[in-house]
Amino acid sequence: MPTDILMPALSPTMEKGNLAKWLKKEGDTVKSGDIIAEIETDKATMEVEAADEGTLGKILVPEGTQDVAVNTPIAVILGDAALSDTDKLYAKFADAFEAEYVSQGYFTNRTIEETLNLGWKLLGILPKSELKRIKDVFIEQYYPKEA
Repeated sequence: MPTDILMPALSPTMEKGNLAKWLKKEGDTVKSGDIIAEIETDKATMEVEAADEGTLGKILVPEGTQDVAVNTPIAVILGDAALSDTDKLYAKFADAFEAEYVSQGYFTNRTIEETLNLGWKLLGILPKSELKRIKDVFIEQYYPKEA
């Protein structure tokens, strides 16, 4: 379920403030307590923390915006509950791709055949219907079969 991040009040009498700077960008993963933005008034600057864990889905108020009313939604955090089943598979694919390819060591030694087989194993995380840019003949030949 999406979580709105609201313009905080820096004092009991504060009615509006300025969104000085975003420290995270749309698509960034955030944890509860992460500093995501800076809010300022003429008297103070305050850091805004993420109130939930998930992905910074949408920034609603751009940095530099003046006179944002207290309790106005300034951004939305998307938790896992906001993701479709397909989105969750893409997230799983991204994590596996990063672990297998992006984070591989300098001395990782695979043959091209091993590398391609690993690539197809990772693509097997996604449903065939999502592999729109791969020719059907290759999907039929290489897509992992159900065990």
